[in-house]
Amino acid sequence: MNMLAARALFLGPLILVLSTAPGISRVWTDNLGRKFEADLLEVNATSAIFVVNGSRRPIPLRNLSEEDLLYLKKKQHGKANAGIASLRTRPGSSRIELKGSFIPKAPEMTANLQLPVQVVASDPAARRWVYRTPHFEFISDSFLKESLVRDFSWAFEVTYDYVTSLPIQVPRLHGATKRLRTYVYESRAAYIRAGGSPRSSGVYLPAQDAIMVPLSSLSRLTVTGGTVIRNRMSTRVLQHEITHYLMRGRTQKAAWFIEGSAEFVACVPFFRNRLLLSHHPRAVIDCITASGWESLGGYRLGHAIELAPLENFMAANALEFKQFKNAYPYSLMVFYFFAHLDGRKDGARLKRYAEMLLEGRPEPEARSVLLAGRSEAQLQADFARAWNLQGIKLSFIR
Repeated sequence: MNMLAARALFLGPLILVLSTAPGISRVWTDNLGRKFEADLLEVNATSAIFVVNGSRRPIPLRNLSEEDLLYLKKKQHGKANAGIASLRTRPGSSRIELKGSFIPKAPEMTANLQLPVQVVASDPAARRWVYRTPHFEFISDSFLKESLVRDFSWAFEVTYDYVTSLPIQVPRLHGATKRLRTYVYESRAAYIRAGGSPRSSGVYLPAQDAIMVPLSSLSRLTVTGGTVIRNRMSTRVLQHEITHYLMRGRTQKAAWFIEGSAEFVACVPFFRNRLLLSHHPRAVIDCITASGWESLGGYRLGHAIELAPLENFMAANALEFKQFKNAYPYSLMVFYFFAHLDGRKDGARLKRYAEMLLEGRPEPEARSVLLAGRSEAQLQADFARAWNLQGIKLSFIR
């Protein structure tokens, strides 16, 4: 039997229909090794039907990688990871219910101080060392002590725990068995050569589906002349990029939601192995108006801020988003408003908005839930009033 015949035999019984369920969003690979991000809507005996950048796109199964074919085969037999419980559907219904809450259950969230670190590869000749923690894999171009990996992995693991506790989409975690990849570079020069921005302290690259970070952004210790110096260090950027890494798929239709969710998580103060959830409200204000929690990173906009009309900002796509003045703090303010300041202040409308996006509803239709019967002008007035109560006066200019 030749390879094509064997492949056909393998694919023969594969019929997986998802048209009445949430699409499976992930990074896929074709049989030439090329990667693309898409929502899977349906699989029949010959093709997989994807939504790529909003367009329906059928791809013959023979053009997918063996790894993706195996993944689809497992989905057909119901072998999904039951460890993540943030997404569920009602029996007999296409409606999606996201579990979790924007209201913290405790004043802080902690990572295990004795977090297990596994060394899975050590190749000095190739300058490649690989370390694993429960949810992440760190690929380094230099040898790292396990104690150092444990020290910086606390921020990764506790951010993972926090994001998965929120009622927002974490589709890559459903059915996932692989750890999330992070490339660690001993020098900033190596980080930049690999694709990192010269001005960044870490970045998530969708094309590589990995986080890249220079070691200087992770280590709290600097050794100079035999003296160990403990650095004060912000993990804001790291928490932001980890959130991007975890959130993929249909909830990425609105730029304010994409960046606002990442900024929302990034503003939770991190100390050693803890996210200080009780400090979050104050830290958000400090991030917007000043230099951030303990002056470790903020936008310093002061307490009187000019913004573009809220309606225009919320309708912006990813390219348009970057054209807005103060786009990132603006996205934080919008996300935080719907999570904690609007309606019953429990984030219920924001949760339903995310659910509707997952159900495949058009973004403007989902946004109507956030309006809650208000006009755009009334929503903007409520938005300004809520932030005024937080000590921030907003004005809107066209």
